[in-house]
Amino acid sequence: MNIDYEHLKTFCMVARYKSFTQAAVELSTSQPAVTRLINSLEGQLGCKLFFRDRHTVSLTPEGQQLYSYASLGCEQFEKGVSTVTELSSMENGHLMICSNEIGLRGFVDQVLDIYHRKYPKITINLKNTPSSTALRELNQGVTDFAFITSAHVIKKPYHQVICRSFRDVPLLGRGYQKGTSYRSLQDLSGISYICMTPGHDTYNLYERFFLENGLPMKVDMYTDSFALIMPMIEHNLGYTFMPDFIAEESIESGKTFSPDLDEMIQRRNIRMIYDSTYPLSVAAKAFLRTVMEYIKKN
Repeated sequence: MNIDYEHLKTFCMVARYKSFTQAAVELSTSQPAVTRLINSLEGQLGCKLFFRDRHTVSLTPEGQQLYSYASLGCEQFEKGVSTVTELSSMENGHLMICSNEIGLRGFVDQVLDIYHRKYPKITINLKNTPSSTALRELNQGVTDFAFITSAHVIKKPYHQVICRSFRDVPLLGRGYQKGTSYRSLQDLSGISYICMTPGHDTYNLYERFFLENGLPMKVDMYTDSFALIMPMIEHNLGYTFMPDFIAEESIESGKTFSPDLDEMIQRRNIRMIYDSTYPLSVAAKAFLRTVMEYIKKN
């Protein structure tokens, strides 16, 4: 007996909704077409599958038996089609991410390494922007995900995922290590202070930190990147505050050191933000899965 999938799919729809009319709506066809397919299926099987009157549709014992198997088969078939379609879409998909430098270096780069190896044909557009700009582009629908470290309060319909926690630590070149003990911000006041340029959320955070501890933030040198600040510190041009995971390698190599100050900046988080009501593309869904799997393993 050769029964095609279209017959079984139609049968399952009628059984699920207990209505030939509703099944036709779900299948984007007409009610007479649904009736013809069911009649044809009943003819092939040699039994009635539905009890029908003007107002109700219900399964016969034979129909119940068939539905217990056919519903599972149709569900698995649909899942297979969906998976193949997704894999096909991954051949030419596009992913857009906005992140500040801390988010990039502390989380996004590692996840994109995994993602790109799994889906090498996806086009990735990665923008390095302050947290406030990343959120604005997310709100405008320009980006799929925004990675931020600012203290912005996230409200519905946006959803946040905590990706990583870190602390900003004081950092000086080893030329400042000999003969001097640094216990407080005041002890660093005679050394040039190097900071991100105004407009960055990190600049605003540090400015509040100084003011909360009774000191004005006097910046002697500005840059746009921690990557530029690090060699300046290693060449003893001054001191800075920097995320611990960025400073770690330089501290371990002995090029810099981090004094234990009485004042400490509160721990921060790298957060991934996305619009929970906006339908994600196949490429974006795959990235979200990759992020969640990475967080779970680490």
